[in-house]
Amino acid sequence: MSLVEVVYVLQKVYAVERKEIQQQLGDMLNEGLVSMDKPAVFLKALECYGDSTLDFVDTLLWAYQMLERQEVFTFDVKLLKQLQRTAELR
Repeated sequence: MSLVEVVYVLQKVYAVERKEIQQQLGDMLNEGLVSMDKPAVFLKALECYGDSTLDFVDTLLWAYQMLERQEVFTFDVKLLKQLQRTAELR
């Protein structure tokens, strides 16, 4: 989960814009500079992160539900709304 920490530090400490984080980390992953078990989930989470106000960890949960049909239980209202919108589009 070190890339989750990278996202957090880039956003909170260095004030890097979400779209820039999405672009740069996505490029690193696509170019093979970073490896991970489920790159498609990470890329989907980055896509959602760049287009929403959700925390990155929440976008990861959303991506796991989207791509792997994992059930997500949360009390986070913003995440619940995103999950419901996604379910309605299916």
